[in-house]
Amino acid sequence: SACVMEHNEGEEGQAQQLNHHKPKWRSLDAPLSLGVFGFESTQVVALSLPDEHVPAPDAPGIGGANRPTKIRVQAFLRCGWEPPRRNFVVKFWTDPVDKHFVHGARYEQNAISFNSQEVSMAARSPLYVQCDDTQHQNCAGMDFFLVAIKT
Repeated sequence: SACVMEHNEGEEGQAQQLNHHKPKWRSLDAPLSLGVFGFESTQVVALSLPDEHVPAPDAPGIGGANRPTKIRVQAFLRCGWEPPRRNFVVKFWTDPVDKHFVHGARYEQNAISFNSQEVSMAARSPLYVQCDDTQHQNCAGMDFFLVAIKT
């Protein structure tokens, strides 16, 4: 909704009104697990986002400034000894016009490698995940966490 200001309000009143309607990020107290992508297939997998954090668009009682508009999702990739040597790409998104990518490599190694990144995306459920490669031996998967919400 638009801010309507009285002519007699000063700069302080205007700043309070603008800050009141400014979108705000709220970090969760702890990352909330959305699930693990196991690299079993190259098909798209859907991970549900919890209704209490990302309600459906038609959810009663939640509207206007209280409705989440964006979420921050953390993607945590873990791989170990995984021959044959090859590269792969994981795509994840809530809106098909705003896909995010994680590039990785699988190879013979004597340790677990990991990569973690955090991205913001539209507050919609579900979170879709797809990879162009499947695991052969020892990929521990890719964990997804909800870490913050913007209202």
